[in-house]
Amino acid sequence: MTISLALFVFSIVVPFLIGIGFGLAGIENVPDMLNLVLQVMRTGAYVAVATTFIAFLRISFRNLTPLKVKGKKNKEWYAYGGFIVPIASFVIPCSMVDEIWRGSDPSNLDSTKWKECKHSMLIYSWWGFWLVHGIARLSSIFFKKSEIESITNSFLVLLFADISLVISSLLLIKIVTKISKRQNEKYSLISDSNNKA
Repeated sequence: MTISLALFVFSIVVPFLIGIGFGLAGIENVPDMLNLVLQVMRTGAYVAVATTFIAFLRISFRNLTPLKVKGKKNKEWYAYGGFIVPIASFVIPCSMVDEIWRGSDPSNLDSTKWKECKHSMLIYSWWGFWLVHGIARLSSIFFKKSEIESITNSFLVLLFADISLVISSLLLIKIVTKISKRQNEKYSLISDSNNKA
């Protein structure tokens, strides 16, 4: 996940530096070239982060079995399928992360009472900012690119979308870190109780 975050930062900083380089070299159409470089790097960063996050979801979901979590609502293939199916993609990823979060709670070692664990506002905040990002980015398509006022509005919407994405990414890093910690703690407690038995 750290590598993915580094790629995300890299995709923001490098185009800026390239734009300065193009400007100093006297290359015309710097904004167009910079936009192209930014889009390519942003796409690469999205792919890297998505691949890493999906791998994390699958591994974390598989970890629920040794953590003795029974009665799971989600399936393992939801980790990648949940992002692809159009309508379900608004619900499944958040539901899956929430289930992993509650199933990983180290304060509850009962295999069936994990469903009674509290939901995390951290997860719903992450998902809310992610949805705001997606909706804002899609809505920017509907602005006419020929009018100055429309271009300004489009820029502001895209800026808002990117700010939402940054907040969502920071929340996701915190979620991934906490889930990993919770699963390690719960596994240690289960191992200790098995050794005492």
